[in-house]
Amino acid sequence: MKTIRLVLSLGLLAAGMAACGGGDPAQMPAPAPLTQVPASAAASPEAYTEFARTQSADDTAEPLSLDLVATAPTSESSEPVALN
Repeated sequence: MKTIRLVLSLGLLAAGMAACGGGDPAQMPAPAPLTQVPASAAASPEAYTEFARTQSADDTAEPLSLDLVATAPTSESSEPVALN
């Protein structure tokens, strides 16, 4: 009888401990604001276009630095692509 009580008590204790743990999950820190165009955007015209597509159309945002990108990549064979 004591063994059954002990097992039931330990089971309830384990269930209670599992239910109490956790709390709010750790909040991920916000990513640092983008201040320059990454060098990976200059890898190809397609990469540059994809980077431009990901940018929001916010007229009040600070301009991005082009220090890591000497010139925008171009292609004589690719068709123009709309950003919107």
